[in-house]
Amino acid sequence: MNEMHAIKKIFGKTPVKLHCEPLAEHHGITGRIAYSRAGILRYHAVFSDDSEISFIGKRKTSRIVFKGMCMLSTGDPMLFLMLARSHKIFGYNRSVLRESRIYRAAESLFLAPNVFGSAASFFAGESLVAMEELPEGEPDKQVLYPALAAAAGFHAKYYGDAESAAKLLLNRYTAADYRRTRGCLRRLFDKLAKESECFTQEQLDCLHRFIDSIHTEFAAVSHRRTLTHNDYCVRNFCMQEKGLTVYDWELACFQNPEHDVVELLISVMESMSDAEILNALDYYRDTLASLSGITLSDAEYEAALRFNTLEYIVNKLSLLRHACRSLGRSDMELLAAQAARMMELLEIH
Repeated sequence: MNEMHAIKKIFGKTPVKLHCEPLAEHHGITGRIAYSRAGILRYHAVFSDDSEISFIGKRKTSRIVFKGMCMLSTGDPMLFLMLARSHKIFGYNRSVLRESRIYRAAESLFLAPNVFGSAASFFAGESLVAMEELPEGEPDKQVLYPALAAAAGFHAKYYGDAESAAKLLLNRYTAADYRRTRGCLRRLFDKLAKESECFTQEQLDCLHRFIDSIHTEFAAVSHRRTLTHNDYCVRNFCMQEKGLTVYDWELACFQNPEHDVVELLISVMESMSDAEILNALDYYRDTLASLSGITLSDAEYEAALRFNTLEYIVNKLSLLRHACRSLGRSDMELLAAQAARMMELLEIH
């Protein structure tokens, strides 16, 4: 993608001078992308009308997606083929264009950073999103209730809206997708199970049974779907005076709203008591009901929490384990311990 042409398309005027530089190590849109392999750069453009603007540009290409699959497969050609063929939920299906499409849709700019615009080339598989640079800072569990309220808001807005899901290129699993992906999930999870000491044998047996029957368990919750962020955790939040900002929507999915809730809680529950976690789950359930008018029975909510907790572990957590090893990160074991605790708390066995 020609950057000058892309910036002209975004800002509606011709740049005559452009300077860009990679963000320094451990810096980024919010100072928390040290391990990212996406093209995040700081730009300064001067236009033909003598106006100037500085912004953060997030570039993504199909090459980055390809390299991500190579990294996650860690030299295992069969796993690479499995990821390329069937692993939608982590963003490999049209992920280059998804975030650009979401930011470009005015009705979906909820909670998003100030985005000046985006340009994308479908045939070249490239995109550039121009956005404000957000202040640095590391949110903690204090952001939990604002984040739960925000999630309930966009979950209610897009609840059951399959038409918008298609327009925004959201990933969407079917029972057939899950059935076909079982081999990939087993391959990923077996390595996590062998190396992690966080899960009890009873939990491991439960997780292996879940992989075997994931397509049938999915059928029981598949009627309840909405737009989900699908990476809804504190590293993708920024608290400003105007409130919570959420970014990195490239993995957005059309799935159970409880997925975002489970992922958020697992990311912060290290410093929470069991009672605080259960209260947070009740708060989200009540908030979503008040906004959407849809009330779940205890059994329905428990089934959704069960499926999305187990799916997070065998799908997302297993992938994160590969990423953490490849990128030198050491936080996977903490996430695994918190996921095991969530299983215990929800009495999943």
